[in-house]
Amino acid sequence: MTGDGAHPVPDSGSPPLPRDPFALAALLLAIDPTGLRGVVLEGPTGPAPELWAGRFRELLPGRPPWRRVPTGITVDRLVGGVDLAATLALGRRVLLPGVLAQADRGVVVLPSAERLPPEVASPLLEACDRGRIRIEREGISDDLPARVAVVALDEAREGEAPTPEALRDRLAFLLPLPPRWTPEGLEGWNSAHIGTARALLADIELPDSLLRQLTVQADGPEGPVSLRPLLHALRAARALAALCASNPLPSETLARIAGALVLSPRGFPLPEEADGAESEDSGDQSSPPPQEPDSEAPGSEPAPPEPATREAPFAPPPAADSAATPSTAPGSDSPPPTGSEDDVPGSLLLPAEIARALLPEGLLEGSRTRGRSIRAAPGTRGGGELTRSHERGRRVGAEAGTPGRGRRLDLPATLRAAAPWQAVRRREAGATDGAAPIHLRIERSDLHVQRRVRSATRRTIFTVDASGSQALRRLGEVKGAVELLLADAYRRREEVALVVFRNREAHIVLPPTRSLTRAKRLLRGLVGGGGTPLARGLETAAGLATEATRSGTRPRIILLSDGRPNVDREGRGGRSLARSDAMAMARHLGASGVPLMVLDTSARGEPFLNELAEQMGTRAHHLPYADARGIRRAVSHDAEAHP
Repeated sequence: MTGDGAHPVPDSGSPPLPRDPFALAALLLAIDPTGLRGVVLEGPTGPAPELWAGRFRELLPGRPPWRRVPTGITVDRLVGGVDLAATLALGRRVLLPGVLAQADRGVVVLPSAERLPPEVASPLLEACDRGRIRIEREGISDDLPARVAVVALDEAREGEAPTPEALRDRLAFLLPLPPRWTPEGLEGWNSAHIGTARALLADIELPDSLLRQLTVQADGPEGPVSLRPLLHALRAARALAALCASNPLPSETLARIAGALVLSPRGFPLPEEADGAESEDSGDQSSPPPQEPDSEAPGSEPAPPEPATREAPFAPPPAADSAATPSTAPGSDSPPPTGSEDDVPGSLLLPAEIARALLPEGLLEGSRTRGRSIRAAPGTRGGGELTRSHERGRRVGAEAGTPGRGRRLDLPATLRAAAPWQAVRRREAGATDGAAPIHLRIERSDLHVQRRVRSATRRTIFTVDASGSQALRRLGEVKGAVELLLADAYRRREEVALVVFRNREAHIVLPPTRSLTRAKRLLRGLVGGGGTPLARGLETAAGLATEATRSGTRPRIILLSDGRPNVDREGRGGRSLARSDAMAMARHLGASGVPLMVLDTSARGEPFLNELAEQMGTRAHHLPYADARGIRRAVSHDAEAHP
């Protein structure tokens, strides 16, 4: 049916709107995929994300492009580059569009979005912002359309970094999908319904009151962190208005539902809080709550209680004769009605319930970070510092160079560099058509090697005092703590090394390794006794740290000692010389910038270790009664504070 003969209006017999906010988000995104930009599906690997994506794909009219970005994709495959076969055939550079350009006016599915490397995230952000992708590489310059919607599958576990905040900010919906989610409420909905709503989308006009209501919700004490969530909420409200054109919703209800779907998962106030309802729960604060506009003067009859429909799980459907046609419906000149949650159709959840479904448990009451998605805490990005490598790591491109000394030949890049010159080189070599078989001529200037990056490996160097004084007190506890710390380092795929000093020498009992079994075996055979050559132990640990730095590994030294040196660097006895040499080595380590941790394992605390730690630029942790697990906790807390 049509509203005024010119604009199609959804049939009044259309399926009811879904009660499930995840299903409702799929409908809205299908109506305006390039405007809403996409969705982040948060949850563990399982059938639910694939089920949501598959149902969303079925809703899209016209079978648009659907591209799945492989994990570990390179920039040239994502953006575009030289078409090697066509270039060899034509003798000139021919562009091969990447995944983003191939998915123009379609959808890009991004698995393991929490592991998205920066070089892959950057083109995605450009496509979201511009709807186009600029190619400037390998002698090719072009600007291709890339109007895509992104379905990012965020499988980050608790404590892990989520999808990059820059990408989350550009996508409208952040959906914490339950592991056993099913598409309830989408029965009967198909691409024909979505196509009809799309036809109405351009004619939807949102009133200024809706914009003001969403702006109040998205505003913070210092203004909005980003305007994108507000724009997403406006587009979601417009898509919802197009979906409900045959039974229009009041503008206030549109704003509440759009705010619950888009703004609440980003930590903005819930819809009830945006219009002052939060003040009702703040009577115990030091400042009195603001007076409600309908409050009665003293002595008058109390105002009637708020209707129970606000507390009910679902609001009843509005009466058929009370549904006014807002200006959001094409061809209507009547002003938009103002409404409340009483105007929400019975098939829909209340806005507060939508927000509760999309917020992690325990975050409805309490502080929030306005404008920043809940899971994306500041500074939680990536898997540590990256370092360049030619031998191992993630391939991020190629560069001109000669293979050898660990540098691997990048054959595709080499062929792409040589392809445009083949006709010229054959002519220079005197070859003519039919005179000799055509073959590829590669010169030294064409050679390219792989460019890779990898997470900088950390090497933890345990420097353990096994002298007689330590053995009499706490060597057993120290051995247990080191064994636990070795297991922690193994789980983080860190290298571990063990330096033991006793008598007059320091020995590398365990060279840098990732073998947990070997480390435990050597540690259990550790015996104590003899003098305390602390300076020799620090010197040996400093040597291992220097080797680690030269190889691109980040070292960390953990010293466990009772702080009673009595053997100097030359192996001579004497407490005064031993302390002087230990202080000199401490100053050397402090100047090197290597992270250090000093654990005082003495019974009453040794002042000398405080002085030693001060020269190293750190402090000593006195653990008089801590067992092996207590020592382990101290080390773990220090690692978190100084990553």
